[in-house]
Amino acid sequence: MYCNRCGKPLPEGAGFCPACGAGATAGGAAAAAPVLPSTPPRGRVLRHLNVLAVLWLVLGLLRLFPALVLMGFGAMATSGVWMHTMGVGMMPRFALGWMTIIGWLFLSGGLLSLLVAWGLYQRQNWGRIFGIVMAVLTIVFFPLSLGPLGIALGIYTLWVLAPEASEREWEAMEAK
Repeated sequence: MYCNRCGKPLPEGAGFCPACGAGATAGGAAAAAPVLPSTPPRGRVLRHLNVLAVLWLVLGLLRLFPALVLMGFGAMATSGVWMHTMGVGMMPRFALGWMTIIGWLFLSGGLLSLLVAWGLYQRQNWGRIFGIVMAVLTIVFFPLSLGPLGIALGIYTLWVLAPEASEREWEAMEAK
C-alpha cells in the first residue's frame, strides 16, 4: 500500500501516513490530511489596538511632565519663592500666569490621553469615538501634542480606528 498524498509506502494496518500525516482509508491508501478549523483573520483594529493603547498611555505620561514643571514653576515663581535666586524677578507677571495656564492645558491633555488609553485597552463602547476625537485634537493642536510624536500618533489612530471597516470590526468585538 502507498499513500495517495505523498506516494510513500504505508506500514501494514497504519491509520496515518508516517511521512505526511494523511489519514489512511478503508482501502489501504491514505486519504487527504484532515482540514483543521482555522482561526478567523484578525482585522486592523484587533492587530493594532494594544499598541495604540500603549502609545496613548506614553503620550499621556509625557504630557504630564511639562504640565507639572510649568505649573510648579509658575506657582513657585508667583509666590515669591524663587523670585531672586533664579532671576525670575525680571520676568513679567503675566508670563508667569501664562506658564500656569499652559501647564493646565498640558495636564488636561495628559489626563485625556490616559483616558483614551484606558478606553481603548478596555475596549469600551466610547473608546473608539473618543480616540478618534482626541486624534483630531492632537493633530490640530500640535504644540500641545509634543510635536511630531503626537501628530504621528494622531495619524496612526485615525488610520486604525476611522475607516468604516474598523467600525464594523469594533462592533463585532463588542458583540463578543
